[in-house]
Amino acid sequence: MRSVAEAIADDLPGTLERIASIGYREVEFWTPEGLSFDALDVRRVLERLSLAAPSRHVPMPDLFTNWRVVLTQCRALGTRHVVCDEIPEQERATLDGYARVADLLNAAGKITEWAGIQLALHAHEDDFRPREGIVPFDYLMSHTDPALVKFQMDLSVMIRVNRDPLEDFARYPGRFVSVHLHGVGSAPERRPVGLGEGQINFAAIISSAERAGVQNYFIEDDRPDSPWDHATANFAYLSHLDIKE
Repeated sequence: MRSVAEAIADDLPGTLERIASIGYREVEFWTPEGLSFDALDVRRVLERLSLAAPSRHVPMPDLFTNWRVVLTQCRALGTRHVVCDEIPEQERATLDGYARVADLLNAAGKITEWAGIQLALHAHEDDFRPREGIVPFDYLMSHTDPALVKFQMDLSVMIRVNRDPLEDFARYPGRFVSVHLHGVGSAPERRPVGLGEGQINFAAIISSAERAGVQNYFIEDDRPDSPWDHATANFAYLSHLDIKE
């Protein structure tokens, strides 16, 4: 729920109520500094509003230094996917760093599997910049256990690094569990826009993603002005999208 992060900090139950009133039925918690509220209390609010929280972002170090708390909270919330939100900068500097990350992800995946939760990684632009002639994202795909480590695709990242989401769904079937939906304007600015206003063919991507095994889609609107207006407009756009089976 990064798109309405300020509202969450002020009034979490009220924010969830407003999200549900628009028509959304799933949320993804983004808690970079830890979960500052009681997970069971939040679960009660979610159930009252017929909302689900299938996914949650966490800093990668928390999976090792604070993993019991993270996974206990995830289970209380009914969360199925715990997503590492970013690889630490020092590990992104070299391919050897990514090799260490692959080992860490495989180890963390065993921990989350034990708790009945799927581990995933949210890839960022730096993960597509070649190191020693190798793209780290592709390296991680080939050096992590497909059963233990999945990925979350961010469409704005894919556009900015000139990767075709459809090609990656075909290249790595079964490796993506969720997608961040962004509206991206034309080059060279590629500024954030509403869903349907930019260059992304959401109908084609969602159709392909579903066939590739993607389970959840989360809107992430990075425009700071009028977040609730954006949330309403984005929901309306997706509600009328013609998805081919």
